[in-house]
Parts: sequence; structure tokens; C-alpha cells
Amino acid sequence: MDDAAVLGLAAIRSKVELLGTLGIFATGSRPVLEQLARACSEEARPAGTVLIREGDPADSFYILRSGQVDVSARGEGTQPQHLRVMSAGSYFGEIGLLEQIPRTATATAIQDCQLYRISGDDFMNALTAAPASQPFLDGTRPG
Repeated sequence: MDDAAVLGLAAIRSKVELLGTLGIFATGSRPVLEQLARACSEEARPAGTVLIREGDPADSFYILRSGQVDVSARGEGTQPQHLRVMSAGSYFGEIGLLEQIPRTATATAIQDCQLYRISGDDFMNALTAAPASQPFLDGTRPG
């Protein structure tokens, strides 16, 4: 390997390790995890920011690196219902991408957050290369 390739792998090592801990990518090969790591953009969002909104088009997958996010949904009701609070190491945004439907919930930062964002296209390409893990398909997911 040349020096540039070694430096490139070193730059994404922590992202690859984090991605490998997520149940959704448990069956992902090292090359797939590296592809996803390269596709991750880093974003910072202050408390109070709506990260995704119920009903909006699903366009990205998110990994929460730090902070906390409140998840709520109206569903068929008129008032949003609190569903849960997510902490670092959680992920969200996959349902709309996988089902090709609008966002099913609203995620709002309740603390300043550091996120990784992966575009919907990059996310779906990775899942095509490495199918979702059985726990994910069974509906068991972290956080």
C-alpha cells in the first residue's frame, strides 16, 4: 500500500470502528464499512434543532456521536407522542430509507449533538453490498 492509502485508512479508522458496532451493519465487510466511513459527513447541531421531521422525504441516515435526541411521532393522531430519547451510539433515519416512505418520526436535539450523516444513496448501496443483520431484520435494535 502506498503512503496515501495508509493515511486514508488511518483517517477513517474511528468511523469504521463505530460503524462496525451498529447492529444494522453487523454483517458488513471491512470494505463496505470503509466505503460507509468515507461517505460520512460530520455535522454539529445545537440543542433545539429538528434533525428530521415526520412526513419529510427520507434522504439520509444518521449516527449520533454525542448529545441526546428526542424522538416523537404523531402517527395518526394530532399531537406528537414522545417515543424515546437516544444517546451517543444510536442511529436513526433508516426506516424511511429502507421502506422508501416519508419520515415516520421527528428527531430533535435536546443537547448539542455531533452526528455522522450518510446520504440515502450511500446507505442503500452499502446495504445492497452487505444485507442488514438478522437482529435488525427481527426488529431488535439498540437504544
